[in-house]
Amino acid sequence: MNPREVLKRKLMGERGWCEYVDFWYWNAGLPLLHHCQGGLEQHEVLFTRAHAVTGAQKKAMNDERNCALLCHVHHGDAQHNKVFRVWWRDVRAAELYGKDAVEAYLAGWPTKLRRI
Repeated sequence: MNPREVLKRKLMGERGWCEYVDFWYWNAGLPLLHHCQGGLEQHEVLFTRAHAVTGAQKKAMNDERNCALLCHVHHGDAQHNKVFRVWWRDVRAAELYGKDAVEAYLAGWPTKLRRI
């Protein structure tokens, strides 16, 4: 099994729902009127597969601090959504792993990219 699939299975066991629902509630203050129909996908949030060119970058990208689980409906909604990325960094990932751990992940990324 490839490292991405291993991480996805781990996240499914720990989280197991579409995290866009949490973002929607935080952003809109209203329950999301959407019922995910399964098919959760791993979504790289802070650094995407487009950022990862080298082997070190690909390894760093597959980190739980960088990955959300989204249903196929909301995967596209989050793809180029800066507000979702900021929420992920400052709220969700910070809640799950601690703000210092998220900042350490960002600082340790093996290339210089524009930060959000």
